Amino acid sequence: MLACSMEKELGLGSRLLRQGVYIPLEREMTLRDFLEHVLALSEKYVCECVQTIFLNGFAVDSLDAPVQSGSRLALSAAMPGVAGAALRRDGVYGHMRGGITLGTQTCSESTARKGWVHLFCYNSIAEEQGQNILMRGSAIPLSHLEDIPLGENRFPAGWESPLGVPCVWFSATENCFICDMKG
Repeated sequence: MLACSMEKELGLGSRLLRQGVYIPLEREMTLRDFLEHVLALSEKYVCECVQTIFLNGFAVDSLDAPVQSGSRLALSAAMPGVAGAALRRDGVYGHMRGGITLGTQTCSESTARKGWVHLFCYNSIAEEQGQNILMRGSAIPLSHLEDIPLGENRFPAGWESPLGVPCVWFSATENCFICDMKG
C-alpha cells in the first residue's frame, strides 16, 4: 500500500485526469447530477468554468444529458481559437458543430445498473479539481502509474476493476492518498 501526501501529488492528479480515470457510478443520472454530486463540483464552478463537455464522443450543451455505466466524459475549461469557440457549451458558434453535438436525451429509470464512467479532465479543470476528484475515489489504469510503486489492492466492497482493465483504487483518507492495485 502506498500513502502519499496530497501536496506532493498535486501534479499527479492533473496528469492522471488528463490520461483518464474511472469514477464509480451507482446509477444512471443527469450530467448535472454527476458533476455536482459525484464529482462535487459546485453549480457556480460548472456554469463558469466547465466550458466544453464531450459525452461519448459528442459535444454537450444540455446538463440534462444522461450519464450511465460505460459513459466516456471529457471536461475542459475555455479553449482558444475558433475550435474552442465552436465547442464551447451553449456558445454562439455551436451551430458549427451540429454533426458532433449530442441530441436531446433523458435519463431512463430502467437503466439503474451501477458501473464506471471513464472521466478525462483538461487544462485548468484538471489543475484545479484533479486532487478533489481523485480524493473522492477513482480507479486508475495501471499503465498510468508506471513510475509509482504500488502495493496490495482493496477496492471498496461491491466494486471490481472497470471493464477488466487492470487498475488501482485511489482515494483519500486523512490527508493521504491510498493506492491499491487490482487487475
